[in-house]
Amino acid sequence: DFTMKFGFGKKQVSTIASGSNISGDSDYKKINGREFWDISRWVFTFFFKHEPLYAGLTVISTVISNLNDLINAFIFGKMIDKLISIAANKGAVVSDLYLYVAILIGYNIFNHFLNFVSIYSDTGLTWIMRPKTNRAFQERMRFLGIQTLERSDINDKIQRADDSTTQLSSYMGELVEILSDIVKIGLSLVLVFNFFPLFIPLVAILSIPYFLNDRGFRLKNYRFMYDKTSDMRLARMSASDLRNAVKLNEISIIGGYKYLDRKYYDFHLWYEKQRLAIMKKWRIGNALSRILSDFVVYWGFIKVFQD
Repeated sequence: DFTMKFGFGKKQVSTIASGSNISGDSDYKKINGREFWDISRWVFTFFFKHEPLYAGLTVISTVISNLNDLINAFIFGKMIDKLISIAANKGAVVSDLYLYVAILIGYNIFNHFLNFVSIYSDTGLTWIMRPKTNRAFQERMRFLGIQTLERSDINDKIQRADDSTTQLSSYMGELVEILSDIVKIGLSLVLVFNFFPLFIPLVAILSIPYFLNDRGFRLKNYRFMYDKTSDMRLARMSASDLRNAVKLNEISIIGGYKYLDRKYYDFHLWYEKQRLAIMKKWRIGNALSRILSDFVVYWGFIKVFQD
């Protein structure tokens, strides 16, 4: 079985997952943890190699922005402590709060600047990487050779790879979000462990339903797209013919416009509705899982204030 590969240095990372078949009538294969790690590392390497400045700014700004909740909570906590101190101490004055107000204002100004950097770097990374990603894909197609490209199974893989290249920037963004979440969770665990250790295992346990639901529907969505690759490729070929001025004239002459139009439109509409149905159940399950976790978070806040 031929696998399309994008090479980087001495290491080549396959873009087609390998593993056990889900069912006998589908060649869909689950990606394992090692493959996910290799693909993610390749995406990071690919982006940082071609656009180190935009990629670096995106990572730094996203990580810092994701810590806003913790930083604001810390500043407000200090202000509340000071207000309590002022209320309990007759000799205290309101001007004692000025330092914390100045810190809060300064941090918010910094956040506006950080938000600009984040939007600019993320947009720049997405736009600049488009031609560079397309060029890398074209070079890989040229490397494969014409005879290889004539095989239908290879064309299906090319179709999936082509669809994936349009999502590379989105995937990179998700990886950066995961990295920023890891930093935030690590810092949160250190802070929470100091005054409420029981809170950590409770949140971890209640995060399991969210993880299982999210993972299950991600696999279901990707498997549906994977299994319908050949059908989608044929439908897009019909749509491409209808947008080609030369071919459109020939199609109109033989009276095939309505046939090709329905062939593409009906399938594509059904395809997107199926994905939307999966997405609906996916998001509802995630929302319900988060609501359950939120109740524990609120309970934790109550316990902290009681203590």
